[in-house]
Amino acid sequence: MKERKSNKTSGTPASIREALKKATTEMLMLFVLRQKPMYTYEMMQAIEVMSEGKITFNTLYQAIYRLKDFGYIYEKEKMVSEDNRVRIYFDVTETGDTYLQQLIAEYYSFTDTVNQILAQGGRHLHGAHGPGDGGRLQKEEKMDSYQYRCVCGGFDCCPVYLFYLRRTA
Repeated sequence: MKERKSNKTSGTPASIREALKKATTEMLMLFVLRQKPMYTYEMMQAIEVMSEGKITFNTLYQAIYRLKDFGYIYEKEKMVSEDNRVRIYFDVTETGDTYLQQLIAEYYSFTDTVNQILAQGGRHLHGAHGPGDGGRLQKEEKMDSYQYRCVCGGFDCCPVYLFYLRRTA
């Protein structure tokens, strides 16, 4: 039987960081290139500096090839550095700038939605409140009634699910 290769980050908090980095690589590259034409290593350094070291890349070549293939970036010029390295400077095309704006809009839409969900603390799941919900409601005895309230945050958190039952005894 073939042994599965173990992903070092899978099943750890680092896995979400890697997934987010992969998902935002093209957006970040286009963003820094929009500032000025850069060569690959310069892009990596710019992203690292702008993120205060939280986002680093070992390579960007696959993303460079993808962005070039789609016509989002182009080779602006080639220069030979003092140490005899050929540096290829890339710049964003008009189509690439449009693509960047779409990526940014989609990124904010998605992250705003995730933030909205997380801000609720899981309290407002439809169907999660009500009689027989497995203990999500708390019964409080009042003088002439029982008051049920959501246990997730007090009387104001889920006004739709706040209700009273008249005592019959």
